[in-house]
Amino acid sequence: MKDAFNVKSSTVIPPLVYYSDNRAQSIAFSNEEKVEALNNYFSSISCIDDSGANLPDMYFLCNNVIDTLLITEEDIIDIITTIPTNKAIGPDNINHKMLKNTVSTIVKLLWLLFNRSLKDCLFPDSWKIAKVLPLFMKGDPSELSNYRPVSLLSCVGK
Repeated sequence: MKDAFNVKSSTVIPPLVYYSDNRAQSIAFSNEEKVEALNNYFSSISCIDDSGANLPDMYFLCNNVIDTLLITEEDIIDIITTIPTNKAIGPDNINHKMLKNTVSTIVKLLWLLFNRSLKDCLFPDSWKIAKVLPLFMKGDPSELSNYRPVSLLSCVGK
């Protein structure tokens, strides 16, 4: 079963040095403390503040628009059969190998789902969720700054 789902063991992250709100140095030993420290660090290095952002008014620059777009079952089969099977599993726990092995069974459901999404102009919320993992780059593994966040997305949504 392990091979069919391409499940890999997780890497153990050593205790992490971090600075608490009062700038005191602390060490995260438990998994919960490490998750919290990494989350706080990754959040702190992001400089995106779109809280007051408004989308601009949209207008067509030309008269030609795509008003109907249909995905065929053949399109889905073609894409799924060419995807690499060694990619990491996203938050939906569906991996590329399983998707590839079940394409003939699920193609009709995916066809309905994709075309309904296009027709309704809706991208499912569950496809917007990412599983964020800390990827160690180099240097001291106990330093938060030596990790970068990697977002794993739903393979079906991609």
